[in-house]
Amino acid sequence: QYSPRCALLIVFIALLGCAPLMLEDIMGSLANSFAAVEYQRRFANVDFHALTAQERLDIDKKVRQELAEELGVDPEDIEVELSPGSVIVGAKIKVSAKAHADVSANLAAKHNSISERIRKYLEGFNMNAKAT
Repeated sequence: QYSPRCALLIVFIALLGCAPLMLEDIMGSLANSFAAVEYQRRFANVDFHALTAQERLDIDKKVRQELAEELGVDPEDIEVELSPGSVIVGAKIKVSAKAHADVSANLAAKHNSISERIRKYLEGFNMNAKAT
């Protein structure tokens, strides 16, 4: 039999021995978690409702391509949504929690150049397209 103080000390030492393992588990979970970086831009003078299903797919593909190339992510990790209001392009880029800050900063720095290339692509659908 151990005295209550001795038993408490044994439990404390056992917990200290497990703490590094618990910390590794927590850090591993964080490293494997994901976050989303979001892109959104409105392109004026493009009639969303006049776009065919194929044209919407082509725009989706172009947006994925531009974002993936510029941000160094896999196109499969990008979810694109097109909506009316001229054309509003929204994208959620799935990145690891660890890479979130870098990808967010990279997107902020390249937002206008990415939008300009998408705008030029949209000119094929309407010659008056402008990013707003």
